Amino acid sequence: MRTTRMLLGGLLALSLAACTGGTSPSPSEDPSVAPSVAPSTEPSPMASQAAEPLALSVAFDGETCTYTGPWVVPDGTLAEFSYTADAPTEPSILVVMAALPGATWEQILRDAETRPGSEMPDYISQLAFVSVESGDSALFTIRSALREQQFAGYLVGCATAPADEGGSDRMFPAAFIEAGSA
Repeated sequence: MRTTRMLLGGLLALSLAACTGGTSPSPSEDPSVAPSVAPSTEPSPMASQAAEPLALSVAFDGETCTYTGPWVVPDGTLAEFSYTADAPTEPSILVVMAALPGATWEQILRDAETRPGSEMPDYISQLAFVSVESGDSALFTIRSALREQQFAGYLVGCATAPADEGGSDRMFPAAFIEAGSA
């Protein structure tokens, strides 16, 4: 599953891994000797630090929108989407939008071919979306639901500006991210 976009700030958008792992402690040279830890009343530094956002990136070369990241992201994950466009010929944006249940990758691809990018499909939620201009990034929380509305996933795609703004008004799908169990 994968992708989408939507109209925001004059630019359009339509129909959207870094798994962090801790390092294992080195084995003790003498397995019979267990390391000792003195009790402390100091708060743990990890407890007071917020989790690092999951870094996700999208690149656009004018014809292909490429997503780099996992296809399933734990529900409630704070993600940082960064966007780079190497297509200086027309304005474009990255769009990440929540899709309602029933949306399929095939439907998204078909819509990208037949529907102008500024025309919003009915399977896109207006509750959860973000757009990012080239060279920027945005923080976005991946959720399976918001305000009692369930999501099938998040469409990720690149969108060009409408024709009256110097663009081709097209959607370039990249991915369909699912919100998995944490």
